Order: sequence, then structure tokens, then C-alpha cells
Amino acid sequence: MSEEGGELSPAEVKRAEARKLLARSKVALENGAYRASVELADQAVALVQPLTALHGDIQVWRVTAYQAAGDGGRAIEICTDLRRHPDPETKKQAERLQYILEAPRLDTPEEWKVEIPDLAELEGDVQTTQWSPGGKSQTKEPEPEPWIPEPPDPEKVNLQDEPFVWVAIGAVILLLGSLVWLT
Repeated sequence: MSEEGGELSPAEVKRAEARKLLARSKVALENGAYRASVELADQAVALVQPLTALHGDIQVWRVTAYQAAGDGGRAIEICTDLRRHPDPETKKQAERLQYILEAPRLDTPEEWKVEIPDLAELEGDVQTTQWSPGGKSQTKEPEPEPWIPEPPDPEKVNLQDEPFVWVAIGAVILLLGSLVWLT
């Protein structure tokens, strides 16, 4: 609400919409929809006044979204621009991100690498999450089958070697006897 307690001003409406778009962008990124995350962040930054703290927050997020989408060059360009931002926290984050993005890539030994199999080939055994343009995750999870333990085979239970079993049976008999005696 505005200071007078009435309707929101057009600028406040735009800021609120930008925050919603930023939140949707984050959800999209978490669900692996990197291009959608970039598009939502781009829409959000267009709604706010340049050089404000909110503008800086959205721009920093855009760096993350562009990097995840594989456009490291654009991410570095945004960081370079943000280093001149008036908000000190935004400047600091931009410097750190740019340092990371421009760091040389180290060779990884083959034995450190792990190949992740394509789980799309599995049928019905995998939980799938889909990102929707409305910004909500839709999770489809197969119904789990109830786990029922298999009873032990009575022929394989050796009561001669297990004194605990006899102690437990005696305790159960005493407990049942005392319950009958009390009633």
C-alpha cells in the first residue's frame, strides 16, 4: 500500500510484479528450465527503476540465470555493468561473481568425472517434476507400494540356541497371566 493507505502507486505495482517474476525465475532455475528463468528475470528487470537495490538484486540473479543457461559471456557483461552500480552490496556481489566467471577452468582428471545416466529411459520408477509457465512445479510421483515384511520361515527358527526367545515367551505369558488375574 502507499503511504496514504490507499491504492498502490504504479511504481509500487511494477515493483511487486518484478518481485513475483523474480520468484518465478528462481523456481524455473531450480527446476532446470534455464531459458525460462532468463526470460522471467529479463521481464522483471524491465519493470524496476535502474540503479535501485531491487534492480541490483534482479541483475545479480540474471547473472546466475544466464550462466546456468550456458551464456557465460552475457553473464560477464552484466557483472561488468553492475560493478558501477550505486548499491555497495550489488557492487560487491558483481565483483565476486565476475571473479568466479572469469576464473580459468581447471582440467579435471577422468577418474574424478561421473557420468550421469539418462533417467528418462526408466518407466514409472522415477519421480518427474515439470516446470509450468505459471511458475509452479508440478510433481508426478508414482504411488508407492506398501512395504510388508516377509514373515520368517518357521523351520529356520532355531529355538534351542536362542535363550532370549524363551525369556520373551515367558515374559509374554507372565504379562497375560497378570492381566487375566487382575480382571
